[in-house]
Amino acid sequence: MKAADIRRAFIDYFEERGHRIVDSSPLIPRDDPTLLFTSAGMVQFKEFFQAKDTARLSFTRAASCQKCLRAGGKKSDLENVGKTARHHSFFEMLGNFSFGDYFKEEAIAYAWEFTVEVLGLDPERVWATVHTDDDEARLLWLRYLPAERIVALGDKDNFWGPAGETGPCGPSSELYYDYGPGTGCGKESCRPGCECDRYVEFWNLVFTQFNKEADGSLTPLQKKNIDTGMGLERLASILQGKTNNFHTDLFQPLIRAASDYIGVDYEEKTALHFHIIADHIRALVFAFSDGVIPSNEGRGYVLRRILRRALRQSRILGYKKPFLYKLAGDVVSRYGDFYKELLPAAQHIQHLIKMEEERFLDTLDAGIAILEEECRTLRNEGGSVLSGQTAFKLYDTYGFPVDLTADILSEQGLRLDEEGFQRAMEDQKKRGRASWAGGSGEKRYLYVVEKGLPETSFTGYDTLEETGTLLFKTKTDEGWDLVFDRSCLYGESGGQAGDRGWLLAGDKELPVYDTQKAGGVHIHKIREGGESLEEGKPYRLKVDEETRLSAARNHTATHLLHKALKEVLGSHVNQAGSYVGPDRLRFDFTHFSKMSREEVAAVEEIVNKSIIANKPVTAAVMGQEEARKKGAVALFGEKYGDEVRVVSVEGVSMELCGGTHVERSGDIGPFIILSEGSLSAGVRRIEAVTGEEALHHIQDNQMLLEELSRAVKAEKGQLPERIEQLLKREKELHKEIEKLKMESASSDIDAIIAAGKSDKGLSLYTALLPEGDMKVIMETAQRVKDRASRKSVIVLAGAEGEKVNGVVMVTDDLKGEVKAGEIASGLAALLEGGGGGRPDMARFGGKQNGRLNEILEKAAEFIP
Repeated sequence: MKAADIRRAFIDYFEERGHRIVDSSPLIPRDDPTLLFTSAGMVQFKEFFQAKDTARLSFTRAASCQKCLRAGGKKSDLENVGKTARHHSFFEMLGNFSFGDYFKEEAIAYAWEFTVEVLGLDPERVWATVHTDDDEARLLWLRYLPAERIVALGDKDNFWGPAGETGPCGPSSELYYDYGPGTGCGKESCRPGCECDRYVEFWNLVFTQFNKEADGSLTPLQKKNIDTGMGLERLASILQGKTNNFHTDLFQPLIRAASDYIGVDYEEKTALHFHIIADHIRALVFAFSDGVIPSNEGRGYVLRRILRRALRQSRILGYKKPFLYKLAGDVVSRYGDFYKELLPAAQHIQHLIKMEEERFLDTLDAGIAILEEECRTLRNEGGSVLSGQTAFKLYDTYGFPVDLTADILSEQGLRLDEEGFQRAMEDQKKRGRASWAGGSGEKRYLYVVEKGLPETSFTGYDTLEETGTLLFKTKTDEGWDLVFDRSCLYGESGGQAGDRGWLLAGDKELPVYDTQKAGGVHIHKIREGGESLEEGKPYRLKVDEETRLSAARNHTATHLLHKALKEVLGSHVNQAGSYVGPDRLRFDFTHFSKMSREEVAAVEEIVNKSIIANKPVTAAVMGQEEARKKGAVALFGEKYGDEVRVVSVEGVSMELCGGTHVERSGDIGPFIILSEGSLSAGVRRIEAVTGEEALHHIQDNQMLLEELSRAVKAEKGQLPERIEQLLKREKELHKEIEKLKMESASSDIDAIIAAGKSDKGLSLYTALLPEGDMKVIMETAQRVKDRASRKSVIVLAGAEGEKVNGVVMVTDDLKGEVKAGEIASGLAALLEGGGGGRPDMARFGGKQNGRLNEILEKAAEFIP
């Protein structure tokens, strides 16, 4: 049974049994700062599990095939990938879920029926484990299995949760497949729970039935849940008669393609390296398609490490060119039919991977050179242990794998301070966690789940005033958070800032300074007055029309900008982030080079032409599949429901979007790009303004041009030519000044030579010049040196405001006897400054303290 068929069979089976089939959520968890990546199927259903009851849930049973990534966090499998038969960084998790609907009896029945009747697994090879105290699960399994194939295990193996000290938790039951006595440890006592490979766990059923209290006691939950997870890779291995996941059709086509690309055979001695490559390329493709960008912190850092670990394998095999970007195309081809987001992102993914490959191959050579130099230093000093900090620098800065460092050290009879390296790694992980845990703002709104607050009915697309019943209020550090059943105020989401407005309470008009959104609930924020508001009572809400319209102008403009960028730069351009506020818009997009002035102007012109065309802007709700067929653009990493809102600018653009927009494109007014620059590797950022802000920008520039025209006495059309003339004249004057300075200094050369002193068998020439320009001082010192006698030291200085500059020069016949740098350092110390340089020429500087002549007289003291 091919992996694609297994995936399809699972989805069909549970859909036929009343489960809502939910698309995989992105690998970047939404609104969950506790997770680096989505690592289990239940992640996107957290709010369903946490709901107090089922009354407000849109469905109570679901099934999914979830993309998962375990790398970089507490449950990272990265270091074991390739070394074992079943560890992966990226994997697919099949899961069925019940939120207060069915419980153990149905969950166990479904698991057995799907395993034996649909997949056709030999029932004699299937075992189950249950928690030692879960008699209910044991009795249920006895309907399908003999008692000797039901194994009771303790908390370590068969109890899940809670995630923290307290919270939902419960026993679990796991299904195992027996590969037979020819596999594993061979002991008579061998059974599920043994560390050998004979029994392989493939399906975990979690029965969330308790709440763990602060005192450690377990209280039964009123709403019991089911959370199951089954790794597609393990299941494919079992059904395809393999004992190693890498031998299945999920990996073998990728391994064969990698072998062809690098010209190395896949065999026993190269298997480890090909397994790592095949695993890691899947992680890279799926993460990049969900919007992760390689960087030096957080998620981007983890993906950069994964890419470099994969590329390092090909180098070990003797291949030193980029190739992973080609292999990414094979991943897209094999998975694109099921994961629709891959195909539109393919070009972006391949560009990103190729850039990272080229960068790493350059730094890898640099890392090897640095390590070899460190090894030479160690041996010269009689040492044998490379510091962990040095190894970490190679790892962190140059992407140099620590196992490669250890291998090279071992070859040279040296070893690594592994404890020191681990300490440095832990420090880095703490910094990384700090960078991605910044989304913890969502935690402020946990009351949305804890109180079971329903989604707000948003009416703001059609009206700017609404009466809503106050469902909940809470005091905050900034004032009050308010939740209503209905609201016309837009809650911040999709890159668009939340609405501002007013709350009418009797004769009071309380300003709403921001509107946030969490779990579909709009949170209205006010500074004061919340203590007098009553829950259960209706209040009138009003949107600040001016700021709403300004934000709408900017939001519609981002859609036009997205389309224009694709037209000018190419179809590889995709939105990678945005901010839409009433004051400006910011648009991040995938592109791999700086835009030229001509490209920026072309994009700006296309957007303004679309605005002038005054096209109608419409919004329609339709099925997600229908929207895609119509050509609606979806955004990287976004999770959409079955029903989506499609915003169209007639004949120009069509995007999935929940934001507010103008009625016609002409309402946007002028559109001006303020800046275009780099955000990160492969991602650019444009900032722009529309409407009144754009008008103000035009007016400011107009006033500036008029002021410049008056200042340089030229018409606006002649400004470039006039400014060029002025700059040219300025350069000429600078040259004349430099010439005069040199002439002035040169006239002093005779006097400097004449004032020279003989001391310690050499000639010393010192002088305080009227000019403090270092260039003039250097030139003068060189001329003195050219005319001086043998064995001469020249020390010249000058003041430039409060700053002193000086030069020390030594004739060639004093090399080895007198060092200019030492003299410069000594004089600099007297000036509270710094100095140094070559043995024959050095500079010094410091503060003007009125004693410069006196200090120059001390130059002889620094000559040995």
